[in-house]
Amino acid sequence: MGSDSRAERGMTSFLVFIVSLPGLAAGLCLGLSFAFTPVQIAGGEHLGPLQGSFVECAGCALCGMSRAFSAFSHGDFDAAMAFNRGVSIGYPLAWLCVLTSIFCVWRTLRDRPRFFAAQRAAPYPTAQEGELHV
Repeated sequence: MGSDSRAERGMTSFLVFIVSLPGLAAGLCLGLSFAFTPVQIAGGEHLGPLQGSFVECAGCALCGMSRAFSAFSHGDFDAAMAFNRGVSIGYPLAWLCVLTSIFCVWRTLRDRPRFFAAQRAAPYPTAQEGELHV
């Protein structure tokens, strides 16, 4: 019995970890968009200690989206749309991902799914010997 409850806790922990990953990634992107301005991102200041490795920030494949998220977070909607028009879809989706992940983690911890629980009896009566069901 003790190993079942340990296995249940392990599966619940694993489920919480898996459910929280997309929210953590989106939360990190949103957090960094509030922490850095678009000018700082263009200048490579968001790279931190890696900044010394580069003479100038070459930019990543999503540099426009990074600056657009930052501009959107700082309330500069026109600049955000100029950097990347996809921010009008991506930014709300990032918030939705964070909120959905929080809700799913809360639901998982609240409901505590039973992975190894014994199966319940059938919800309908079974035929007894000698009875005929049509």
